[in-house]
Amino acid sequence: MKYKSIPDLFWSQVEKYGDRTALRRKIGTKWEPVTWKQWGEKVEAAASGLLALGLKRGDHVSILSNNRVEWVVGDLGIICSGGATVGIYASNLPSEVAYVAGHAESPFIFVENKEQLRKVLDVRSQLSDLKKIVVFDMPTGFEDRDVLSLDELISLGRENLANNRSIIKDIRENTDAEDVALIVYTSGTTGPPKGAMLSHKNIIWTAGTSVDELTITEKDESLSFLPLAHLLEHFLFFGSVMLGGVINYAESIDKIAQNMLEVRPSVVIGVPRVYEKIYSRLQNMAAQKGKLGAAIFKTAKNAAIEYARKRSRGQPIGLGLKIRHKISDRLVYSKLRESTGGRIRFFGSGGAPLSAEIAEFFYGAGLPIIESWGMTETTAPSTLTRPNEIRPGTVGRPLPGVDVKIEADGEILVRGPNVFKGYFKNPAATAEALEGGWMHTGDVGEFDSEGMLKITDRKKDLIITAGGKNIAPQNIENLMKTNPLFSQVVVIGDRQPYCVALLTLNEEEVRRFASEKGLNEKNYAELVKTKTINDLAAQGVAEKNSHLARYEQIKKFRIIPYDFSQATGELTPTMKVKRKVVNQKFADIIQEMYEGPE
Repeated sequence: MKYKSIPDLFWSQVEKYGDRTALRRKIGTKWEPVTWKQWGEKVEAAASGLLALGLKRGDHVSILSNNRVEWVVGDLGIICSGGATVGIYASNLPSEVAYVAGHAESPFIFVENKEQLRKVLDVRSQLSDLKKIVVFDMPTGFEDRDVLSLDELISLGRENLANNRSIIKDIRENTDAEDVALIVYTSGTTGPPKGAMLSHKNIIWTAGTSVDELTITEKDESLSFLPLAHLLEHFLFFGSVMLGGVINYAESIDKIAQNMLEVRPSVVIGVPRVYEKIYSRLQNMAAQKGKLGAAIFKTAKNAAIEYARKRSRGQPIGLGLKIRHKISDRLVYSKLRESTGGRIRFFGSGGAPLSAEIAEFFYGAGLPIIESWGMTETTAPSTLTRPNEIRPGTVGRPLPGVDVKIEADGEILVRGPNVFKGYFKNPAATAEALEGGWMHTGDVGEFDSEGMLKITDRKKDLIITAGGKNIAPQNIENLMKTNPLFSQVVVIGDRQPYCVALLTLNEEEVRRFASEKGLNEKNYAELVKTKTINDLAAQGVAEKNSHLARYEQIKKFRIIPYDFSQATGELTPTMKVKRKVVNQKFADIIQEMYEGPE
């Protein structure tokens, strides 16, 4: 590796790039740059401040905040002072904050504002290791001897540096590649989160290898909006540091579209749910333009998918398709590209399988999606799609130096420099995960004839029907969600005679259709109970069923009168469905679907 640790990497880049822009944030109506030198000065002072407060080498310091420049000042301040960063989702409840910070034994916690500070104060009695809380936006007039602002921490650090100029340099020289740099708590779809320990080597090796394979350069700019508590975003952050690229921090999830037009990024990374929503939104917008608008979009969609399939397989593009694709580009694709700022080289997707149809549409529209596969325990990617070999429906080839094999039961195993050190304070789970020297991922997949990996499901999510048929629910769910009416789909059928589904609907699409039919119900929960909306959902399910084997088809469904969310308990912070929670919460509804005739 070119760099032996993250401090070595960061300080090398500060020395190299100096007054070049590293980060941007929007203040008022303007995007304000932060240079490498400015960033480095704040990181050095924050690191020194933590040491002055008593941070010891190897301490785990938490950050509870949305993405912003201060997040990565605190992050690198922690790591450059010899500690390890523990990201906590800003959407987490106080009890969840208490669990992560308490389990990690954090002596210090960085928080964003009054709202996040209140969460920590509410559970302070449960955090026996906590000494100080550092606030990015300190509430006016707030006083507490254990709470200080980030500005106060930086001032304290500068005083400390005045007495010992080499303190941060010494840590850079003495940090070992095998030291823990991050503890990332998994989303916990099946139980309490586990803290995956990632070393400096894990991060630097994986980030360096990945950006080389993706041909990303220092000229690329990204828009950051996935939570930095999610390893995918945090990993990409380190990749950008390694390249010297520019990171623009989105104002919020709601303003991504506006921010994309303003900063015009060249690379944007998201999870499948982001692209599902864009795809659904495009179909909704087309439907609102009447029969002609819907027909134009349908033609463009079909042309994009057909074009993508032929290109990805190296097949010739016939004259008829070329003409349809060119017309569709003028009417649809070009406008979509313009809405992303017009400079996107590629989108990235990870964290869960992406529908092949959605990937094909974006590829055909000139906005290729680079899919990767991995997990927190493999420092994000183990396989990666290269820009010159996009195959929708697959997640690329293994990274050079990473071994990937498929067990007899279909489970994917991984071995390489990207595999984590283990779970913090959980040797039993570590031994189980790393049995035989391989990371047992729990994902099920297969390699195609070209050596590209295809993810078919989660091992524990596989459905085995009463008739002995093996069914991958994620494939069915992703297919169903290509209908703009469906927001979330959960397929059930393990040890049952047939498959059923719980559906949540896209409220915007429901209200548009209801308006066309002259329905006057104002309450959405009541609206989805009407025969009109249930018939519409039934038509959508039937159409998608036609693409499935008989034993995979959804025989019955029920509509949940609200969309799943983290707040209502069905989703993780990374927008994955908690199947166990859903099955328990709606057990009566599920049972009712299995009563009576099929």
